[in-house]
Amino acid sequence: IQFAYCKLKDGNVVEELVEKKTISDQPHLDPAVVGTFYYKKASDFIIGAEEMIDHNIRVNNEFYVGTSINQLIAQGKKVVAFPIDKFISFGDPLDLELYQYWEDFFFNLEDHSYEG
Repeated sequence: IQFAYCKLKDGNVVEELVEKKTISDQPHLDPAVVGTFYYKKASDFIIGAEEMIDHNIRVNNEFYVGTSINQLIAQGKKVVAFPIDKFISFGDPLDLELYQYWEDFFFNLEDHSYEG
């Protein structure tokens, strides 16, 4: 699994962020993390990341930004999820190559008008 999921309470308040595993029997209905994080203060990111690293909290032997957010939640910081309409995954080099392929395909398709 390449995604992370949010356990929510009270609508959009994140209770826990779970990396690389599903949180229910119906993951297609669970709020997924699309890789975009917004911090009110840069220091919050640093605090969460340092705490995660200091306690060596890893998933698949790697540190993840999403996992560091759990450190902020444990400290009483409010974390909220917000809906999006669309996203394009750039999670790894293959995702980027696929995006570039289809972008080129559709861009070139628009340049050719077909008269029947």
